[in-house]
Amino acid sequence: MIELFTQPYNYAICKMKKRAFPGIVVQGDSFTALSLLLVRAYDFINNPPDDEDERVGMLLDLEYEIRKHAGVLNTYADTCSANGYNLPFNKEILGALSDKTFTEFSDD
Repeated sequence: MIELFTQPYNYAICKMKKRAFPGIVVQGDSFTALSLLLVRAYDFINNPPDDEDERVGMLLDLEYEIRKHAGVLNTYADTCSANGYNLPFNKEILGALSDKTFTEFSDD
């Protein structure tokens, strides 16, 4: 049995019967995109490009994912709290992700 705590959208939060904590549902296309970004990041670190545009593009892609996942984790934390669950990680992680600044590339 699965209890759905949010609307059934990508990164929906649900609780499977025998699991101690709620989980986050990631659709296959989103998981694939994240997996490909991780491979690109690995290649980037292992063999940094000489082209500044490639470097900036990779950093912007990573910044976008970090910000998106920080939002997902904040929603997860709020949903856990609203449904009586503790977090399965240290809450300080939320602040570290939310407080991350990207001064070199941010449009803020």
